[in-house]
Amino acid sequence: MESINLLYYSCPYDLSGYGTVSRNHLLNLYKNKKLNIRLRSKRFWRGVSPDLGNNGKILEDMERTPIPNDNFIFIEHLTPENFYIDPRSKYHIAYTPFETDGAPGPWLLPLRGVDEVWVPSEHNKRAYAKVGIDPRKIFVIQHGIDPDRFNPNVSPLQYNRGEFNFGSIFDWTERKNPVALIRAYYNAFCKGEDVTLTIRTFWRFPIEKTKEYINGQIQKIKDGYGDRKDFPKILLWLDTMDESILPSFYKSFNCFTLPTRGEGFGLPFIEAMACGVPVIGPAWGGNTDFMNKENSTLVGGKVVPIENHQFLSMQPQYAGQCWFDINEEELSQAMRWVYDNRDEANKIAASAADDICKNWTWDITTGKIYKRLLEIDSFLSAEKIIK
Repeated sequence: MESINLLYYSCPYDLSGYGTVSRNHLLNLYKNKKLNIRLRSKRFWRGVSPDLGNNGKILEDMERTPIPNDNFIFIEHLTPENFYIDPRSKYHIAYTPFETDGAPGPWLLPLRGVDEVWVPSEHNKRAYAKVGIDPRKIFVIQHGIDPDRFNPNVSPLQYNRGEFNFGSIFDWTERKNPVALIRAYYNAFCKGEDVTLTIRTFWRFPIEKTKEYINGQIQKIKDGYGDRKDFPKILLWLDTMDESILPSFYKSFNCFTLPTRGEGFGLPFIEAMACGVPVIGPAWGGNTDFMNKENSTLVGGKVVPIENHQFLSMQPQYAGQCWFDINEEELSQAMRWVYDNRDEANKIAASAADDICKNWTWDITTGKIYKRLLEIDSFLSAEKIIK
C-alpha cells in the first residue's frame, strides 16, 4: 500500500489546548511510516512557546516534508475563521471543538463546507448536530494523555501549600466559572483548617495586569460575605509553566476541581486523573466521555442561556447558546467530602488512573485517526477507479 499523504494545519508551537493536542497528534502520527505528513503551522499565543527540545526539531522538519501537489488529505485543526479551501486537496477535514450546546453562527458555513468534521467528544457531536451539521459527517476522535508523563508515580511539585491542597488550572474567563470555584471553597472551609486552593491561571499580558485583576476579583468575592473576615488560603500561580513541570504540579494536588461551564473535552481533568488525583467536575460537557460516578465526582447543575452581556461583548461567538451552571452548594459539599474521606477518594482516583493510563492515550487517539484516514483513502481510491 502506498503512503497516505497528509497536510496538517494547526498551532503546535502554542501554549494552548489546540497546541497541546496538535503536538501530540503530529508527534505520534510521525511514528507511523505509512503516513507522509506535511505540517503547516500558525501561531496565536503571544507569550513564550514551550521548550519542545528534540520534538520541536521533528515538528520543524515536518514543515519541510514534501507531499504531492494533488494527492493529499487536508486536516485543519483550527477555529473556522482560519480555514481555507486548498483546491489541490482531495479531501478536507475540520478538527474543531466547541464547548456549549451548539456552535457559533459564523462557524456553521465553514463546518458545513468541509468533507467531514472531527470533534473530541460525544457531547460536541450532539451539539454540532443540533445546529444542523449532518451527524453522518461528524466523527468523534477523543483526546488522550501521555502515560510516560502523566501517571501516579510522578513526584509532586514542592511549594508552600497546605496539608490538603485543592488545585485547578484554567484561563480566567466566565466559561471556566472561577467565581463558583472560590465561593464553593470559601463555603466549605474556614481559615483554621490547613487547606489551600492553588490556581494556575492567566487573564492577559502583562502578568502584573493579571495579578491585579484576579486579586481584585477575589476581593469582590470576599466582600460578598459581609462581615466575614477569615478565609482559607488561595495560592495563585500566574507565570507560565514549562510543560515538563505540569505532571508534578497536578501531583501536588490532593484534589483537582474545575466547575467549568463547558468543555469540548477537558484535558486538565484527564491529565489530573492519570496522575491519580481525585477529580471534581461538572456532570455536563465533553469531560463526561471519560468521567463518571465510578471514577470521579460529578456535580449537578442546570443548562442555562448565556446572558452575561459583558462576556458576550468580548466573546460574541457564544451568543444564542447555552452552557452549564454548576450547583455551588453541591460543589462545596463535594470538596468537603473529598477532604473528609481521603482514603475512599484516593482509592477511586487510583482506579481511575489505571483506566486512563491504559485506555485513554495519545497512541489510541492517533490509532483512531489513522484508521479513519485509511477508510477515507480507501473510498477515495474506489471512487477514482469507478470514474
